[in-house]
Parts: sequence; structure tokens; C-alpha cells
Amino acid sequence: MNLLIEKDMVRVSQSQNETVELERVFARDMVSALICACFDRDDKVKQSAHASLNDYGQKAPNLVLNSLYSHLMPLIVTNHHKVDQERKVKLLESVLNIVETNIHELSASCRSQVILLASEELIKSQKKSLVTPSQGVSSKLLVSLAQHTVDDIMQEMIKNLRPGDLPSEGVVETIAALFTKNVLGMAAYIGQIFKIIVPLCGLVKANTTRVAFAKLFGNCCEAILEYTAVSNEESTITRETFSVELSEIYQSINKSTWITSRDLEVSKLTARTLGKICRLFDKQNLEEVAGRLISLLLSLFKRHNLDLILITKSLGDVLISLSAYKSDVLTDSKEAVAAILHNEICNSGGELTAETAKSFNELLRCFGILSERNATFLVHFILNKATFRDERIRSGNLIALRHLINASDEFLTSTDKELILKGFHKHLGEVSIKVRHDMTKFITAMATHDYLQSDGGREYVKFVVCECSTKIPSIEDSVHNNATVAVQLEEWEKQRKKQREMCSELLHLMATTIEKTDELFWPYLFEFLLKPNFENAFGPVVRVLHHISNVKLEKGEIEDSEEAAPKLENVSATDLIARFIVVLSDLKRFPDCACDTFLKLLRNLAICFDRKLVGLWHERITEMLEFCRNSNGQDKRMMRVSWEEKLLAFLSETLERMENQEWFCKMSTSISSQFSLYPTNSQSKNFSLRCYGVILSQIQDKDRIQHDLNLAVDQFIHSSARERQGLAMLMGYVASKHLDQVLSELQNTVAVYVTTKESSFSNFFSVFKSEKTLNELENAKSTVALSLGHLTYHMPREMLGIKLESEIIRMLLPLLRGLRSANSKSHAAEAIDLIGQALNNDHVSLCTGGKMLVGPVDSAIMNRSAGDGCVEISPSLTARDELLARLVKYFKNDATGDDTPITKVPAFLTKNIKILRACTTLSELEPTLNDGDMRKMLKPCLNYVMTCDAARKGEISYEEILVTNARELNHLLVAILKKKNTLQNLEFIFQQFEDYLKSEHSYQRLRAIQCCENIFSHFLNHPFKTDSKTAIVSLLLAKIIPACGDNVDDIRLKSLMCVQRLLEIQIKCSGVSKESTLEGFGILTEVADKLTSHESDVVYDGIRNLSKLVCVRLPLDVLQYNPGSFTCALMDALLWKQQTSANTACLVLIHIFETRSALFERKVEQIVSCIFSKMDLLPYEKLSSNFTRNGILKLFVILFRHYTHQVLDAILVKSLPFSNAASECLLNAGADHNLMLESVDYLVDSLDSISPYEEASISTKLFKSSAVKRVASKRALTICTALESLLVAYASKIENEQKGRRSDEQSKMMNIPLAYKVISSLIVRLGSMCEAKSPHNLNKVNPYRQAVDLLRASFLVFFDTQVNKNLDNLQTWSCLDVEATSSGYDFNYFCETLHLILMTLCKNEPDKSEKMVSCVNKYVSSKFELQRATVVAFFAMVVQETLEGQLDLLLEIIINSLLSRLADNSPIVRKLCLQGLANIVYAPSHQIDRYGAVVIDALVSGMEDADDPQMAIALQAMNGLCDFLNKAPNTNIDAQLVNICLRVRPCFEKENVAIRSMAFRLFGMLANFTTSNTNSKFKDQIDTSFIQIVLHLFDSNQQVVKACKSALCRLGASMDNQALSEYLYDKLNSDSEVVDCNKFMNELSTIVIGGYPGKADIFIQRCIGFFTAQWPELRSAAALFSGHMLHNLDEDMRETINKDQIGDAFTQLMKDSDSSVRADAARSICLLYCY
Repeated sequence: MNLLIEKDMVRVSQSQNETVELERVFARDMVSALICACFDRDDKVKQSAHASLNDYGQKAPNLVLNSLYSHLMPLIVTNHHKVDQERKVKLLESVLNIVETNIHELSASCRSQVILLASEELIKSQKKSLVTPSQGVSSKLLVSLAQHTVDDIMQEMIKNLRPGDLPSEGVVETIAALFTKNVLGMAAYIGQIFKIIVPLCGLVKANTTRVAFAKLFGNCCEAILEYTAVSNEESTITRETFSVELSEIYQSINKSTWITSRDLEVSKLTARTLGKICRLFDKQNLEEVAGRLISLLLSLFKRHNLDLILITKSLGDVLISLSAYKSDVLTDSKEAVAAILHNEICNSGGELTAETAKSFNELLRCFGILSERNATFLVHFILNKATFRDERIRSGNLIALRHLINASDEFLTSTDKELILKGFHKHLGEVSIKVRHDMTKFITAMATHDYLQSDGGREYVKFVVCECSTKIPSIEDSVHNNATVAVQLEEWEKQRKKQREMCSELLHLMATTIEKTDELFWPYLFEFLLKPNFENAFGPVVRVLHHISNVKLEKGEIEDSEEAAPKLENVSATDLIARFIVVLSDLKRFPDCACDTFLKLLRNLAICFDRKLVGLWHERITEMLEFCRNSNGQDKRMMRVSWEEKLLAFLSETLERMENQEWFCKMSTSISSQFSLYPTNSQSKNFSLRCYGVILSQIQDKDRIQHDLNLAVDQFIHSSARERQGLAMLMGYVASKHLDQVLSELQNTVAVYVTTKESSFSNFFSVFKSEKTLNELENAKSTVALSLGHLTYHMPREMLGIKLESEIIRMLLPLLRGLRSANSKSHAAEAIDLIGQALNNDHVSLCTGGKMLVGPVDSAIMNRSAGDGCVEISPSLTARDELLARLVKYFKNDATGDDTPITKVPAFLTKNIKILRACTTLSELEPTLNDGDMRKMLKPCLNYVMTCDAARKGEISYEEILVTNARELNHLLVAILKKKNTLQNLEFIFQQFEDYLKSEHSYQRLRAIQCCENIFSHFLNHPFKTDSKTAIVSLLLAKIIPACGDNVDDIRLKSLMCVQRLLEIQIKCSGVSKESTLEGFGILTEVADKLTSHESDVVYDGIRNLSKLVCVRLPLDVLQYNPGSFTCALMDALLWKQQTSANTACLVLIHIFETRSALFERKVEQIVSCIFSKMDLLPYEKLSSNFTRNGILKLFVILFRHYTHQVLDAILVKSLPFSNAASECLLNAGADHNLMLESVDYLVDSLDSISPYEEASISTKLFKSSAVKRVASKRALTICTALESLLVAYASKIENEQKGRRSDEQSKMMNIPLAYKVISSLIVRLGSMCEAKSPHNLNKVNPYRQAVDLLRASFLVFFDTQVNKNLDNLQTWSCLDVEATSSGYDFNYFCETLHLILMTLCKNEPDKSEKMVSCVNKYVSSKFELQRATVVAFFAMVVQETLEGQLDLLLEIIINSLLSRLADNSPIVRKLCLQGLANIVYAPSHQIDRYGAVVIDALVSGMEDADDPQMAIALQAMNGLCDFLNKAPNTNIDAQLVNICLRVRPCFEKENVAIRSMAFRLFGMLANFTTSNTNSKFKDQIDTSFIQIVLHLFDSNQQVVKACKSALCRLGASMDNQALSEYLYDKLNSDSEVVDCNKFMNELSTIVIGGYPGKADIFIQRCIGFFTAQWPELRSAAALFSGHMLHNLDEDMRETINKDQIGDAFTQLMKDSDSSVRADAARSICLLYCY
């Protein structure tokens, strides 16, 4: 209503002021429209409207704020329930944004309006305790205005603060926020605020209001503190200025019990306020209120759901004030405060976040403040809490004491420190990881302040060492189905690891940084090295002891002197020596242990053990240190064995140096007592047993030895595999000096642990025997057996012949039966191997002084020496066959049983290696094994060695296992061959591992060829029986030669060595002398050099040389193609899985076929069948990457040269598609020039003589599709397939030979008559195959694609590289990548391809067009529609692409043919005729003048074709007319110009995109054909269409946009405006550049207004007319263009604008159905701020 009255007043008034008011009304209307758009239903429009409103506000902040004030003030004063609160909040936020960014540009009146608006919103609520979102924004608005001055804001706020009337929350909170924004400005109003607000405290009842008041009072106090801190002495405001008001506030709040309110926010903020007030009190006032306030604050700590940070800070403020005044109130309240603080520390000591950490630090700060005068009290208080079992309390005690030690150590007395040190011994046995972690930190604090040197400090050291020894189990060791348990275990593991690392570092830092620590650690830490469960602490402990020993050496405290040598108290020397030696053998089991640190510590301690050891240990330990430094990169297992040998030698030398039987007994006692310190099945315990054996071997007391052996057997006979192995080695070491005692002990062991238990199983109850009992029996057997092996190996040699058969073997054989586990079998195999080694040693012969100490006659062979009366005894092993059978049986069963593997490698691998060694040892004994026994022995051995997987990792590296396997297998094979060195035996051994030469795995092939090389070399180097039969050698040679081309270098070289050895063997068998054949083998050196190359061509060249040598050396009878011959075996090698080996066989065969072809005259059919079968079995790959397949095809080509026509006819009768073998054969045949020409000529004649396609039958239409009209001929498809293969092959050959240069061979191909014949025929066939389908049984053959491929191949053969390169660059054959429609490829695809072909030919080979026209002309009268269309299209494109000189000869014939075909019954032909006639523009100018009128008439008539429902012909006519006008710019069309314009303009709004874009394009081109007669008329047409074309620049279709760009660039020159013409050309000349609509409209409107000032109103009206256009893109563009036009008008022009009409138009546009239109309209309205 007010707006209507205002408009009526404007119409009546005639004054200037009223005119200005009218303009402001228009601007306000636009702002109002934006404000209404801010609440549009579309989010995009909302966003645009808000952005526009803000932009408008940046340009005219006072105007927009005034409008917002006008809209908001009625909403604020209206009833709350009748107003949309969200709308009000959004508008207030807009006000806030404008104010924050333009605060300096606001006028005084506008600032007053904003302050009034915000203050009214703050005070309007009837409910004083309700703060709405709008009030929150209003408060922020006032705070934002207070950046520089607060006077006007506070004046308005003070008006609303009426004495006795409780203000609203919004006002109070706003004043509170103003204190934080401008402290200095607000200081002047503190007194006035207190005067009004303080008396009202008693009236506050609502909790939200109390929160606001508490914030206000707290901020006031902070402002006073801040102001007084920065103000000078002359300031009128001090801490005492408001003491009365503060006291009154305190009393009011206390009376109202705000601090005890149930509302948590009230309690927190009240506590904060009271704490700040106490900071401003003097001592008297403080002491009056402090006691009760502390009680209240402490009571708040009991409310666990309360955020304690403000409460803690408030308590800290009170305590600081009391401490500063040294008030007794603090002493009186210490118990209560300490209790609460301690409780909160205990409850807050867990995981701390950023927020809780602040509160926790405040708690500790309060605790530290309290300790300044009450330290002793706090110590006793915490010690009293130490008796509690709660984990939190114990942890809190440690945290509190640590803080006291670190922060208040100067306040603690010596008594307090003693109490702290001894009072927490009870916490050292804590289970909780949290408490132990805090204990570590507590010990760190005590160590830093020299607490641990006092009595009781060692208990804390023990705690740290215990934490270092903690074993951290891996989560992988335990499987938990519960995910929660797994997560908890993972977290626990992380905490334990962190705790251990902390303690390790603490121990080291204490030793290196704290004085007098050596007295605490030395020699106390040595005790932990001898105690169980401290293994994990060895690293940190030894590192500390080594440091201390170095310090003592520097000080001279442990050096040798004339006085008594220094000793280690409470520690036995033998215990330490035994412990150190065993630990050094397996340091990897002890975390963080460094070998050099251990050794250096041991060297430093030598004087502490005995003076005799100093020199020896210094020398040996220095050697061991050098060994450790040089061991990097060496084999780990060999290094470990060498290291253990050095340690045993070190122990032996130490024993020899001591020479004291009593000391030896102490050492044996020490080492035996430490067995329990080492874990089960560990290397440490194994080594300790070996050390035990070394020590026992030095003891002379036989009773002691028997006793110790008995104890060792009883303790370890049923233990783990490692321990039982150590026990067996112990027996061997002791047997070297005490054989009878060891044999006696073993016999007793068999009787007690084996015989007795086995006899108990023989009765009825044996079926009930337990698995545990069986395992114990098996362990006892294997342990005794291994002990017998070591005993035999270490026993005195003179006793071997006496004890072997009579006692050892007799005891061993029963023990080998019934073994199941891999470890037990491993022990048994090792025992057998040790016995065999003892028998095979060279020093087994011994002199008995004439006394014959032998067993049975068959167990030894005696050779008496006549010279000295000695008897040489050579013991033999009669039980070898039984032992060998047992070993083979062990190979067949790899069950691991219950034993733990000896190494991390699976136990059966170790077992098998030992079995191999034992088999080799036994095979070397006499007599020789027969073939059956050898086969049984070799099969499992070879299977294990060849197939052993290479993926296992462990302590023993797998590479070492491979080396060991190969070495042991070669030893075994050589041992077998030594016994019988014949060709038959050689073939027998080769057959055992022949299959592994063909394996897919390179490691198996390498192992097999290594075995071949080994046995061939051994066979050749030792005498053997010559044989005239060489078939065995030639067959072996055929099986070895393929390996010479293996992809592994080592295999190739070793295979070549095997070939050389076999040829030498053949020569030796034939009886020819070796010297006469040495010259022939010289080529092998060259072959070897080539085989080492990494280039395949060089390797294959070496294979060819090797083939020549083999063919020369082998007789002809083995080269014939017969079953079992050398050639037939090579044919079989073509299918080897290893590609390069098959390639090698192929190369050898090629050489044989080329040089020995006469041998295969009667085998051609068989060979061809074999070739095709091999090709079918070979994997299909590219010929370039499949050498074997290529070689087989080469063999076929050799045969194909003799039977060309027969082979070709045989292939053509085959059905499509061809097999891979047939296709590849054709491809290879096509590479031959003569074969290709003869075959292509024959095939093209056959193709022209048959029909290209047949009409589809009813069945075809049913089975395929109703759209199928034509079906390609099967015979034609077959011919084309063969023809394509031949042409493609020859094209590939030309391409390879050319290498970018024109070859002579191709030049000849281009000039032969066959070229034009082939090309013309294939072009016509390509057109005939459009929309043709393949027969129903040849669905995989696409006729059109096949024709394209064939035509492309013919071009590659008959045209030069430049032509083909141009065709490829033009993507001529790209239709191969386009999917066909349901009816096949349409004729458009063919026309595009044909155009590119003819364009390329006419450009590069213009002289050939006439010849090709004559060849194509014979199809012009064809009965097939597509062949006629092909000819017409061919003629049309020849006209377009042929050069001027050649076209004159052909144009008359072509034009007449095209005109005659305009009446063809085919629409395709008619359309192509119009296209061909339009192409007359490519002809010379005199030809255009001759045929121009005829062409234009034909095109105009084509636009009116009646039989054109899809308007394709009309579109072609328009397109042709555009092309004609473009090519003939001098054509006079004055008579038809206006008529064309009138026909074209209605097409601007057609829905057909192609017609619309063509209309714009044609209209733009007409600008080039105006004359003085038509110029004015055409300008009228431009003026009428200019706005329409500009708006279509932003059409939804890019084709239309491109046409409009082109049209505007052309029309700009006709508008008599240079600036406009240049701008349009600059902005629209690029088709790819996207035009920014907003920017373009702004710039264009400026130019249009400047160039056509009188037409600005007309252009604006035309833009407004498009506000109702069909497409939303046009409506959006019209809105933006009109907005920028209105924005860029000057003041005079704006007066001529009908603002009412424009305002109504934009208002209606803001209601458009499309959201993008509404958004652009909002952007346009933003530009009207100047109105």
C-alpha cells in the first residue's frame, strides 16, 4: 500500500526532487526483487540472488542497507508468530556481510539505522530468557560495528538498560561480547553498567539469563585486569576502583546460589566470574570469602559431567591470590583441596585429549601452588593413599609425586625424600601397564634429582631391569576370533614395547649422565645375567656394564697389580664365563645385544677371573672381534658354524690354560646348572651341551664323567630335536677320550629307554599305547643312533675296526626301525653318513703291532705288511644294503611328527640333504650296486633335488640349500658312474632326469643340465668301452641341443659343453683319433662367445654354426625322417615348453632341410602333416615374437615353391574362416614377389566373374533381421580372404624393405596394368558391400570390413609410401573402428572413404585418375544399385579433386552423366548428383562460367524436391549453395538476395539443428554479395536479425553457436561500425574458444550503445521480447544483455527508458519456470544499482 501511494505522488509531482525519488523507487524495486529471490524454491537461484544482493551492497551499501532496513523493520516490530524467522535471519546475515566488508563506507544515518535495527531485534522479545537466531545475528552485527568505536552502540544499549527493569539476554550477551572486542573503549562504561546491572542480580531467575550475566561480569573483571595491566599510573581505573561493586556482585551471586545451580553452564561461568573477582579483592575481602568459595569450588569437582577447565582455573585464581598474600586460609583448606585435587588427578590420568590436557595441567598447577607451603603434608598425604588397590589412585600418586619432585623439589626436606624413596617399594610389583609406565617416569624424576643413590634405590634399578627383560609377544603368535580381543592385544603390545624402550634408554642415561651411578650398578647388574627371565635385558645391561668397565679401566680400578686381583663380589667367575660363552653363540636371541660389546666386556673382566687368562683372552677376543667385523655379507650359516668353532676353541684353550681339575669340575657344574636358563629347542641349549662335552672330555675322574653322562641322558633323551642333537655331539666329544664310558652309557640308555618300552608294546595292551609314548621311544632311538654316529666319527681310529660291527652296527640297526618324524629320520641319516665317512677316511689304516684286533672274517680285510710286521685293517660295512633301503624309505615319507624343526627351513629339507649325503657315502663302498637298487635310490633323490621349491626362507638361506642339493646329487651320480663307466650306464643315468630338461621352471632345467655336464665330463675323462653303435650318442645329442638356446645363459653354456662332450664321445667310439678332429671343434669357441650374448640374433647365429658342425659330424642315416632318428627327435623338441629351446630345434631342422632336402623326397606329405599339427599345437603369437612358428612356416615355404597352384587350390576349397595354419601359410607365400603376382591375378579374375552379393532370402530375413536386403557371396568372401592374405603379406614386405624410401620394386608394381585392374575392382566391391551381411554360417566375417581391409592392402602394394601415409593421416580407414548398424555399414561411410581415397590419388598421382575412370566406367550400367551409386560418387569426387589440366578432358562427360542421373529412381543417386554438380566450383573459372547458371538452377530446384520427407536433399541443396557462393565470390545474385533472406530468416527458429545452423551460415555469407543496389535493403535485414543472432550465440547446440559466430563476423563489416566489427571478429573468430556470456554482453552492450545511441531503446525492447523465447538459453542471454545495456547507458539515455516496463519485465522473468533463467535475471538486476 505504501509503495502504491508513493508512485501516485511521483506521477503528480513535477519537481526535480520528485524525479530523483522516482529513480530511487526503481532501484528499490530491483533490490526488492532480489530480496524476494533470496527465498526462491531453487537453491541455485537462492545462491545467485544472495550473491547478487551482496554485490549490489558492495556497490551501493547505503542503498541496499536502507532497503533491507525497510524490509526488516516491519518484520521486527510485527508479532513474532506471524513472521518467517528463517527469512528474517537470512536478511540479517546479508546485512552483517555488507557491514563487515563496507564498514568504512557506511554513512552516519545508515550506521544509526543498522544499530537501531539490531538493538530493536535484541529488545523486542517478550521472553527475557529467549535468545533467537535472529538476535544472535543482531548481536554479531553490533559487535562488528564496534571495531573502532562503541560510543553510539553503547548509547543505544544504555537506553535499553532501564534501572529496575531486567534487560533481555541478547542485550546482556552483546555487552559482554563488546568487552572482548574493544576493551579500552568499553572501560569507560564499566561503572555505568555496574550501576544499572548489579542491583538487578537478585531478580535473575532463569538459568540462561544467569549465564548471560555471568559472562558479562567475568568479561568485565578480565577487562579490568587487562586495562590495569596496560594502563599508566595516571589512569582513573585501578583494581580498587570497583571494589564495592565487585563485593556487591559477589554477595548477590552468593545469595542466589548461582554456583550451585543444576545448570552446568551457570555453574562453570559463575565459578569463572568468582575466581576473577577474587583476583581483584584485597587481602581482607579475600580472606572473608576464600574459605567458603574454596568449599563451593571443591564441591563442583564432584559433578563428574561438568567440564572442569573453568572450575580448575577459578580454583587456581583463588589459590594464587591466597599464596600471594600468604594467607592462612590456604593452610586451613589444604586437606580438602589436596583430597579433591588428588582425586581429580587420579581420574584424569588416562588418555588425554587437547582439551582434557589443559584441565589436567591446571590441576597439577594447583597442586604445585599448594605445595609451596605444604610440601611435607602432601608427601604424607600421598603416602597414605599408596595403600589403595585402585589402579587410578596408584597411578595418580606417582603422577602427583613426580610433579612435586620436578616442580617443587626445593620445598622438600631430606626426610620427605627418604619417605618418597622407601614408601613406594610396594608399587614395584605392579601388574598394570599404566602404573608401571608412570612408575618409570617417577623413577626418571628420582634419578634426575639423585634419589636412587640412597638406601633402597636398587629396588628401583631392579624394576627398570625387569621392564627391560619383558618379552613382547607378537600378535601373530595367537589367533583370536574376537576382533575386540585382537585389538586389545595389539594395543597392549604397543604399550609394552613402549615401556621396554623407555626403560632401556633410562638405564643407559642413568649410567652415562648421572654421577655415582657406577656404585649403584657395579657389580649389582651382573646378578641379572645369571638369573632366569632376564634374557631380554641383556642388551641394555651389558651396554651399561661395558660403559662402567671402561670407566673403571680408565680410572685403574680393575687393572692387574702386585696386590690381589680385583674380584666381582657375589658373582661366580665360572658362572659368568659359562654364561657369556653360551650367550655369545646365539646373540640374535637376545634383543639389542651387540657382539662387540659382549666381547669387550669379557676382555675387560679377564683380570677379575684369573691372571692366567688376561693375555690369552686379549689375543683371542681381539681375533674374534676382527672376525665379527669381517663377517658382513658372508653366508650366515657358515658364519655361525665358524663362530661356534671359534667359541669352542676359545673354551678349550681356556681350559688348557687353567690346567686345574677342580676348576674344570666347577665349570661343568656351572654350565650344567645353567641349562634351565635356555629355552627349549634353542641353539643356545644345543651349544651349551657341546660346551659341556668339551669340558667333560678334560675331566679325568671317570666316576664324575659317568655320573654327568647319566644326568645328561636322563635330562635330554626326550627333549627337542636341537637338544638331542647337542646330546649326541656331547657323546662324540667325550668318546674321543672316554670311549668305554660312552658306549656303556649308550647301552644302558638302549636298555632303559628303548628295549624296555618296546617289550612293553609286544603284549596285548600295545594297542592302547599313547602318541606321547611312541614319540618318546622314537626320540630315544634317534638320539642313540645319532650318538653312535658321532661316537664312530670321533672315536680313536685304532678302535674302529674293533668296535664297528661288533658293537656299533649291532646296536644301530634296531634303532633305525619305526622312525616316523622327519627329525628322527634326519638324525638316523646323519648317523649313517658319519659312519660311512669314518670308513671312507684315508687314515683308517692303523698299525696294531702284530696283534690282530678284528671281528668276523667278512667284516674286515687284512693286508699284512711284510716290511714292519703291521696289519693294515680296512673295515667294511656288511649292512650297507639294509641301511640304503632304510634311507630310500625315509625319502618317501616327509611327515614331521611332533618334533620341532632343526632350523626354520622345514625339517624334511634338512633330512633329505642328509639322506643324499648318506646315499653317496654308501654308494662309494664296495661292492657296486645293481641297476634296480640304483633306480630305487636315484628316483627319490632326483625328485627331491629337481623339484625343491625356491620360495622358502629361513635361518638357512634357500640358495645354500640349492648349492648343497646340486653338490650332493653330483657326488652321488659320479659315485654311481665310477662303478660302471659304460654308454649304457650313461644312458641309464640320463633317462632318470631327462624330463627335467623340458621343465617350465628354469631352476629345474639348470639342475638337470648341470648333472648332464658333470656325468658327461666324468664319462669322457675316464676309460670306457668303445662301441660301434652311435645311436645312443646321437639320441642324447638331439635331446641336449635344444637346451643350447635356453633363455638362461648358464644353461646355454653348459648345454654347449654337453654337446662337445657327446661329440667327443662319438668320435672316441668311432675310433678316430682325437688329434685329427680338433680342428673341427674350433668353431665351438665362436659358438660359446655368441651364446653368452644377450641379443637373441647373436645367440641364434651361434646355433646355426653349431648346426653345421653337428650335421657334418653325424652320419646320414641318423638324419633321415624316421621314428627314433635324430631329425624326428628334433621335431618333437619343437613342442618344448621352453620357447627358446624349441627355437633352437627349429634352427637345426631348417639347416637340415636346406642342406639335406633330398633325404625327404618321399616324406613330403608326412612332413606337411607334421608341420600343420605342430603349428596347431603351438601357442599362437606374432611371428616376430614366435621364432619357432616362423621357422616352421619357413619350412612350409620351401615346400610351397614347388607346388604353388596345388597348394592354393587346396586352401580355397576350405571353409571360412581359415585355420590359423592356412592363414599363416598364405601370409608367408605372399611375401614372395612372383608367387604374389601370379596368385593375385588369378584371384581377381575369379572375383570379377561372380556376383558380389545375392538378394536376401526369406530364411535370411527371418534369422537375421528384416532390414537385411543383401547377403554377400560365399565364393567371393573366400577369394577376398585369400587375396587379402597375399596382399597384406607383400605389403608388409615392402614396408620392411622401404624403411621410409621409395623402392624400385614398388615403382615397378605401380606401373603394371594389374594395379589399375585390382584397385578399380576393389573400389566397386567396397561400394557393393554397403549394408550387405554375411551368410548365416559366417557371422564372424564382415563383408564391408573385409572389403576395406582388402582395398587398403592393395594400396599398400600398388602405391608408394607417400600415398599410403597421406591416407593414414586422413584416417581413411577409420571406418574399421566404427560399429556397423543393424543392417550393416551405410553408404555414407563408403562415400567418406572414397572421397579421401580420390583426394589423395588426385593430389599425389594425378595422371592415374583418367585410367581409373576408364576402368570404373564399365560398372556405370550395372544392374546393382550400389554399383551405380558408387560410380556417381566416384565421378562427383573426381570433379572436386582432379587438377585443372586433367579435369578439362573429363568434365563434359561427367556433367552430362550427373545431369542424366538427376531423374534416377534412387534418392541416394539424386543426392549424390546434386553434390557432384555443386562441386563444379572446384573446376577452372571458365568452366564455372559455363556451367554456373545450370548448377544454381539445379540447386534451387533441389531445395523444392517433393519426394524429400527428411529434407536431406534440401539440406544438400542449401549446403551446395553455400559452397558455391563461398567458392564463387564474384557471382551476381542481386535479383535473389532479398528473396533468399526472406527464405532463410524463418529457419532461424527451426527445431532442426542442421537447418538452423545452415540458415545462419547462409545468411552470414550473403553479406559478401551485396552491392550498392542491395546494401540498404540488406542492412535493414541485419538490424532486424542482429539481436536474434547475438542471442543464438548461446544456443544449446554448438553447431548453431559456431554458425552464429561465423555470421556475426561477416555481418559486422556491413553495419558501418568499425569498433563493433573489430570486436566481433576478435571475440568470435575462434570456434574453439568458449564465449563468457556475462563478459561478452557487457562489452558488446558498451560498443552498441556508443555506436547506435539512438537504437539503444529499440535493442533493449527486442531483448525484452526474447524474455518469452522458446529456449531457456535465449531467455537467460536476453536477461543478461538487457541488464548490461541498462547498466551501460549514460544519465541522459536512462531518462528515455521506460522503467516501469523494464521493472515489470524483470519481475516476471524472476518468476520463470527455469531456475537458470531466474539466476541470470538476479545477476542482471544486480547491475541496476545505478538506477
